[in-house]
Amino acid sequence: MRWLIWGWCLLLLLGSPSLPAIAAIHHYPEGGDREMIRSLQSLRDAKDQSWQVIFYERRQGSDRIASRLRLVGFPTVTLSRETPLAVEQAGHQLILPNLTDQDVLLSANVAEFDSETLLPLLDRVTPLRLQLDNEVALTVPPFMVKEWAAIGHE
Repeated sequence: MRWLIWGWCLLLLLGSPSLPAIAAIHHYPEGGDREMIRSLQSLRDAKDQSWQVIFYERRQGSDRIASRLRLVGFPTVTLSRETPLAVEQAGHQLILPNLTDQDVLLSANVAEFDSETLLPLLDRVTPLRLQLDNEVALTVPPFMVKEWAAIGHE
């Protein structure tokens, strides 16, 4: 009887159609031929703090106007408006400038960084480590890196 149950489970696993992956890439028209293309994912840091990590580009036609990485801490995190973001990938390190002060509407739990120099690293689908201050360290898994690369190549 046990073999029959295992057989049915195996049949269900192998016989079920594969589901398409759901991408978290969204396009938002901003008027005229301008649009924002965004990837939003949630991550947890080593302290089990919840974060939204948003990678986005603003474009006018086919020209990239800006490439940004935004971190949003929950529930009551206060982030530096000046500290740059260190990004590490397979021994390479980049420093992304903090642009948070350029948008006075961003709340205290949000920090935004210029991610233009990050784009070449996205061609390697390996994890990224994001380090802000000594308190915030996030690991960006390969599927997110791949998603960000897709935005950069659209």
